Amino acid sequence: MTDRSNHHLSRRELVISGSSLILFGATASSQVAAQTSHIDISTRLAAHAGVEALPRELFANLTDALSPETRDVLGREDTLPEDLSKRVLKGLYSGVLPAASEDGDPTRIGFSNALKWEAIDATNNVITYCGGVPHFWADPPEVT
Repeated sequence: MTDRSNHHLSRRELVISGSSLILFGATASSQVAAQTSHIDISTRLAAHAGVEALPRELFANLTDALSPETRDVLGREDTLPEDLSKRVLKGLYSGVLPAASEDGDPTRIGFSNALKWEAIDATNNVITYCGGVPHFWADPPEVT
């Protein structure tokens, strides 16, 4: 057994710890780059759709439904091709992403999170002047 009182690293320990740091640093930087590109794509699509931010679940489902090639186009192109732009906007606003080809099937990406609800937000909750608590009309009238 060696004496560890002087706290020197062996060559093997030095190589292993150095390799670990390099490997960890490369993995961490690639994860940050991937996360940054997702944020950039989300921000770009939100601006393209005319909203402040996309709902997280809607964006995640959209990117899962798109092919890797299409995701690459979204990540590197400032201006989207017209057919891709229409397809993505239809998906974001309807919650159903149209198929990329004629023989493909549309993909549900989030009906309840679709941007159409944000577009008609002012008309969803109609102001009413009816009296009583909610569902008061469902109870039989009081007999006096």
